[in-house]
Amino acid sequence: YRSGHLQNAITVDANILERTDVLLGPNSILFGSDAMGGVIHYHTRSPRVGQDGVSLRASTAYRSPNQSAMVHGDVEYSGRNWASLTSFSHAQYGDLRMGTWRRHGDARWGLDSVYVMTEGGVDTAVENSDPNVQVGSGYDQTDLLQKFRMQTPRGIWDVNLQWSTSSDIPRYDVTFEEKNGAPKWAEWNYGPQRRSLASVRYGSSLPRWDIAWNSTVAVQSIEESRIKRQFGSDWRETQTENVRVWSAYSTLSKRFYNGLNATAGINVGWDDVQSKAQLTNIQTEAMADADTRYPNGGSAMRTLAGFANLHK
Repeated sequence: YRSGHLQNAITVDANILERTDVLLGPNSILFGSDAMGGVIHYHTRSPRVGQDGVSLRASTAYRSPNQSAMVHGDVEYSGRNWASLTSFSHAQYGDLRMGTWRRHGDARWGLDSVYVMTEGGVDTAVENSDPNVQVGSGYDQTDLLQKFRMQTPRGIWDVNLQWSTSSDIPRYDVTFEEKNGAPKWAEWNYGPQRRSLASVRYGSSLPRWDIAWNSTVAVQSIEESRIKRQFGSDWRETQTENVRVWSAYSTLSKRFYNGLNATAGINVGWDDVQSKAQLTNIQTEAMADADTRYPNGGSAMRTLAGFANLHK
């Protein structure tokens, strides 16, 4: 429903990542027809089976440029035949602060001299007492992850549950736009970004032919919105998109003695997009319909693909 990750990539918790793969060219064909240009693949940590015990991890961070604070904790239980990993992260990002050294000689380059305040329904352009601070660029985010791994005589089952949400995320890059000598926008925010994911993966092998078999079924729910109101206007426009993504794939992989690797499989996908938009009067709370970004009756795309990949 869009091109590229854009800001959606921030809904993956960096504190629980194991690694990130960048796949270019035909290597991305495993991920479906929309991955022709390549794939950025985030791998979150998985619990480990067979290590009997409980391990705890905790971390915190503070960053002075935006007065941000982050806390993270995770607990992993490992048993003989099953394991669990539970993770929590919360981050609060304050307004960004620019450096004061402008070696190119333009002392006012990039300064944020004015920001908008709204009191009693009246918008006012306020002079920024510290133009190096980008007023209105902060937000916060919370991430949860739960994984289970079960070892059976025939293979391994992985259950992956993820949830992420944020506050409004200001679109700071439009705050410099002007209209009739005043700021153009009183509000321009990405609404809370909410993402949930549930997937089940089964991995096994076919010893007779030395073939690895993997199958995954997953569903994602993504909500994003745009909230904007022009300076001096009583009408706030809210555009909301809800996306449901169902996917399943199954692959067979074999490594030959001459170094040749072969992968083949099938991929099934179904994307469903619901889009709505409305205008709200900030004075009277009256509401009216507005134009949506995507078809307001909903839209869907279904894919079925077979693929094969050889590399050495």
